Amino acid sequence: DILFIFIVIFKVIPVPAWVMLGIWFGLQFFNGLGADLNAGGVAYWAHAGGFIVGFLLAMPIFFRLGGTAFWSQTHGHPPHPEAAYNFERTNVPRAVELEVELASGLTGARRCNCSFCRRRGAVAVTAAPDGVRIVKGAENLTLYQWGTQTAEHFFCKTCGIYTHHRRRGDAGEYAVNLGALDGVDPSEHGPFPWFMGRDVPL
Repeated sequence: DILFIFIVIFKVIPVPAWVMLGIWFGLQFFNGLGADLNAGGVAYWAHAGGFIVGFLLAMPIFFRLGGTAFWSQTHGHPPHPEAAYNFERTNVPRAVELEVELASGLTGARRCNCSFCRRRGAVAVTAAPDGVRIVKGAENLTLYQWGTQTAEHFFCKTCGIYTHHRRRGDAGEYAVNLGALDGVDPSEHGPFPWFMGRDVPL
């Protein structure tokens, strides 16, 4: 008997998106050539056709933005304007103003059922690191803490609205009140997932 020992080393190799898309399209095309249309083969052609239509529809936008020059300037990562918001001026004297950059757009919005958040009722959305900037009214914010005194919840002294908070689980992470972002109506984006804050020691 011969004993073979295999050592597998995994390494992450970055592959450009256009390469993966080309491979995927090739698989759909060649599988479609050899597939029976009456046995599900039509799906391959539907995938390939949808890709071609989407590609053609995207080309005018691509060239209007500057084509390859735009892609080079953004290093393959074009900006996402939906991730940047101003905090709505929630009271007449505009006592507090924030500028907010969200970590993943509105997709990170959630509710919490801890004893505090379920009474407050606001939907919170995660901000990017260093993504909360107080433009005006820092002196008009009041801080509320309880329990371990780790989490920091801020409210406007003038109108009482919850603005943002520093999370207990990650002291470097902030969340903001989704309902107080310019142009954002929470009723148009729900339902929102629930974070089981009641199971987390406060």
